[in-house]
Amino acid sequence: MKLGEFEAYLLDQLAPLGEVDIRVVFNSPCVYVWGKVVGWVAGDQLFIKATRAGKALLGEDEPTYSDVPGSMPLYLVDPEDQEAMLELIRASWPEIGYPASYRGKRRANLGGE
Repeated sequence: MKLGEFEAYLLDQLAPLGEVDIRVVFNSPCVYVWGKVVGWVAGDQLFIKATRAGKALLGEDEPTYSDVPGSMPLYLVDPEDQEAMLELIRASWPEIGYPASYRGKRRANLGGE
């Protein structure tokens, strides 16, 4: 699956975080930041994993989305609000685990830290 204009735009918006990539996994574009999957792209929407830090940042009433009952809650993020998007990812990143293939290989510098 080829990445489109929206994914290219996201890569540009996420560039201040450092090592950012969008890879297609199971026909769904996944957003990777320093080796961790932080979110997914669906159409022209960006969803970021909901974490305790994200909830503290966004507030208790921030809606989360999940297409399958019992699956991981996600925040719908506006990529045009780059500052808020980057702040959410920086806050959430430490709580998100590495895929097994990345564990112990690197440390991240999320820009601005």
